[in-house]
Amino acid sequence: LREKISNLYEYAEGDNIEKRLCHNDCYDPNFLTDNNNIYLIDWEYSGNADPASDMGTFICCSDYTVDEAMEVLKIYFGRDLTLVEKCHYIAYIAISSYYWFIWALYKTSLGEDVGNYLDLWYEYADTYGNVALDLYKNKK
Repeated sequence: LREKISNLYEYAEGDNIEKRLCHNDCYDPNFLTDNNNIYLIDWEYSGNADPASDMGTFICCSDYTVDEAMEVLKIYFGRDLTLVEKCHYIAYIAISSYYWFIWALYKTSLGEDVGNYLDLWYEYADTYGNVALDLYKNKK
């Protein structure tokens, strides 16, 4: 899995997406709502990063199928994704899943319970990694 994600990261870096301020922990407990407002809290992991990392984390912390993830990305963009965007954002679901999988291994080694996320993140890193690598290899 490590080699797969490493290869995928090289492909994603080749997309030359400009780094920018990212939250890097975008999942549902960090979104608060009040009337018609949405607040994003808990910025401890924020930094200059690939913007796909935020959507990667959001999706890998959910229980979406690959098709559902593509719909979420389409809603996020407000349009169909270009082939480069599709490759890149699917890659970052895998990359983010792998990052959080490693984090979960560490937390588990400390005796902390991470629930079913350990298995979910491993599965997502593998599944989305395969999808993204296929997209990159067949990109025309």
